Amino acid sequence: MEENKANQDIPTFVVVGKVNMGKTSVLATLLEQDDNAIMRVSSTPGETTRCHEHALKQGDNELVRFIDTPGFSRAVDAMREILKFHGDHAGSPGKVAIQHFITHHKGTGEFADEIILLEPLLRGVGIIYVIDTSHPLRDSYIAEMEIIRWTGCQRLALINQQADTEHTADWKSKLGSYFNLVRSFNAHSATYRERLKLLRSLLEIDESHTKQIQQTIRALESEWFSRREQATEYVLDFLSEALQHEESVSMSRRDCENETRRLKVVDDLKRSYFKSIAKKQQTCTEAILRLYKHSLIELEDDDGVFEGVDLEAEETWSKWGLSRNQLTLAGGLTGVTAGGAVDLGTAGATHGLGALFGGLIGATTTYFKGGSLPNFSISLEDLTGAPKSQDNEQRSLTIGVPDNENFAWILLDSVAHQYKEVVQRSHGRRDVQRVTAAKPSESLVRALSSSERSVISKWFSSCKKGKTDHSLEPKVLAVMSHVLSGEDESR
Repeated sequence: MEENKANQDIPTFVVVGKVNMGKTSVLATLLEQDDNAIMRVSSTPGETTRCHEHALKQGDNELVRFIDTPGFSRAVDAMREILKFHGDHAGSPGKVAIQHFITHHKGTGEFADEIILLEPLLRGVGIIYVIDTSHPLRDSYIAEMEIIRWTGCQRLALINQQADTEHTADWKSKLGSYFNLVRSFNAHSATYRERLKLLRSLLEIDESHTKQIQQTIRALESEWFSRREQATEYVLDFLSEALQHEESVSMSRRDCENETRRLKVVDDLKRSYFKSIAKKQQTCTEAILRLYKHSLIELEDDDGVFEGVDLEAEETWSKWGLSRNQLTLAGGLTGVTAGGAVDLGTAGATHGLGALFGGLIGATTTYFKGGSLPNFSISLEDLTGAPKSQDNEQRSLTIGVPDNENFAWILLDSVAHQYKEVVQRSHGRRDVQRVTAAKPSESLVRALSSSERSVISKWFSSCKKGKTDHSLEPKVLAVMSHVLSGEDESR
C-alpha cells in the first residue's frame, strides 16, 4: 500500500502521438538521455511496441515519470469502435467506453498499439501529445485527438518542429479545441532553459502535482548550478596543469652545436609539448561530457591535427584571447620578438584538441637564431658535470609555457568554446557530433570586465611560477563560473 501511494504521488505523463513524430526525442531532452539503447529511438515505424517507463531522477529520488507509448496505427477505426461501445448515450464517449473497447479487443491481435497506448491513460495521468506540423492534418490525426480528449486527462499538445510549415496554421486551428495547452518545442535544439520551460508547462495542465513539479524544477536548477561549479573546477585544473607543464630532452654538446640535429630535436620537443597540452584539454573536456551526460559527442584524434593555422592571417589572431589593450590592462604585453617575427601571443586557435597549437609550432622554427626560443621559457642544464670542452657533455633541454601572456587566455577561450558546444547540444539529437578543428570564432574571454581579467591574470601568473596562489581561488572560481554561465544560459 505504501509503495502504491508513493507511485501515485509521482507526477506521471504519457507521451502520445503517431509513429516518428519525435516522441522519443522529446523524452530524451526531458530526461537528458542520449543513449539510443535505452531510449529505443528508431526510424522504423512501429519500433516502439510497448510502453516504456522513464524516470526523471535526482540521485535515487524519482521526481517525474514519463511513459513512452507506441503510436496510433488505426486511429480512425479505433474511434469508430469506441463510438459503438458508447452507443446511444448522450454526449461524447468517456473512460467507460474506452475501457470496454480495451477489454473487448485485448488479446485478439486487433488494435494492439491502441490498447497499449490507452491503458495507462485510464489511470488519470497527464498527456503530452507530440505532433510534427510538416505532416498535413489528416482524418487520422483528428481521430487521435478525439480519442485523447475522450480520456478526460489533462492534455498538452507539443508542436515538435524546427520552423513553421505550410500546414502549421491548420494544426494550430485544431489543437486549441482538443488540448488544455499548446506549446512549440524543437527537441533537436532545445537547451537547458527550454527544457525547464517545458517542465513549467506541465504545471499548467497538472495542478494536482504542482508542489512536486515545482520541486523538480528547483532540483534541476540546483543540479545545473552544481554542474557548472564542477565544470569550473575541471577547467581550472586543466589551466593550472597546462601553465606549469614542461617537456625535456637530453642532448649532447655535439648535437647542440650541430644546427640540423639541434633544430630537429627542438621541433620534436615542441610537438611533444603541444601534444601534451592537447591531451590535458581532452581529459578536461571528457570530464565535462560525462558531467552533462553526453555520449554522442566524440573528440577528434590528436594525430595529424598540428597543421593549418596561419599565424599571419588576421582571423587566427584577432578573435581569441584578449586584445592588446586588454592584455596591457590585465598584466602587460611581453612585446614582439626581435627581427619582426610573428607575435605568438596574438595567435588565434581552433577549438580542436590539437589544431589549437599548430601555428605556434610552425612559428618557432627560428630556435637558436639569436640564442633563444621566441616566446618560450627554455633552459639548458649540464647533466654530467663534465668540462664543457668535452663532446660527450649532456645537457637537458627544457621547454616550458610560452612567455607571452596571451597564451593562457587562448587556452581559456579554447576550453570555454568546447564547454559551450557541450552544454548547448540537445540530448534529443541522435547524430554523432565530432568536435573538430575550426576557425576561431568570437572570443569569450574578451567580454570579461577589467577587474575580472585582472583576477584571472594574477592567477595565471602564479600558475606559471609553479606557486598557485590559493588565496585567489574564490575570486577565480567566481570569474570562471561567470565565463561558463554565459554559455549555458545564452540560448
